[in-house]
Formats: sequence, structure tokens, C-alpha cells
Amino acid sequence: MRKLFFILSVILLASCSSDSENPAMLSNSDISIEKIVLNNQTYTVGAKNFMVSDEAPLSVTGTFSSSKKVEVDYSWAKTTEVLSSVAVECKNPTATVNVKKESASELFNKFTVTVITTTPEAQVVYTIAALKTAAPEQK
Repeated sequence: MRKLFFILSVILLASCSSDSENPAMLSNSDISIEKIVLNNQTYTVGAKNFMVSDEAPLSVTGTFSSSKKVEVDYSWAKTTEVLSSVAVECKNPTATVNVKKESASELFNKFTVTVITTTPEAQVVYTIAALKTAAPEQK
């Protein structure tokens, strides 16, 4: 009986040592997204975290991150200006950038920008929702 217990213990301990480590989180240093362009204004993207620079008129409303996918949701902060164009510049030669305007009206626009790379295999999704609630400023 002791031999059986010993053998089972050895098998159990051996199987525990084969656990794999958690995969590393995706970093922008792997993808190389450099800039995001909103209404012809260019803003930098963080070297590691995919976040658009603080100068951009955006507020983060949600995030998701895994080893192969990052999602960042933003709200357009310029309530007197309609968000009419979005573009992303990426240096990764395997990157495909898709910009989809999901809704368009005088008061509300929503853009989804998807960057897909094959080396590394990854996906970054920016969603930007813009609601115009105020009249343009008078000069």
C-alpha cells in the first residue's frame, strides 16, 4: 500500500511541475502603433500601453487586455465639435488597419479602429464614441 501511495504521489508531483506560465500581456512595443489622427489632429500612442496621449480630447470609458488582444474604449471630449475622421499609423509591416464608421449623424458618431498583426499574432481595437451636446463657441 505504501508503494502505491508513493507512486501516486510521485505522479501527482511530476504533473504539477509541467504547468505553463501565464502568457505575457500584449505591449505596444510588439505592435508599433505610433499615432492616432482625429479630425486631422495627430496624437501619439503610448510606447507600451496603447493609450492615446493625454493631449487628445478623449476620455477612457473602458479597457480589456489579454495576451493577444487589447480593447480601449474612448469618449470624444469635444462636445462642440463633431468627430468626423479617425486614422491610425502603425509601423509593424504585418499590420492591417481597418477603420469603420458605425454611425453618422449631426450629433453622434462612433468609430471602431481595428489593428491586426500576424507577427506577433495580435489585435488592438479602439472604439471612439462622440456625442455633440453643445453649440459651437462664438468668437
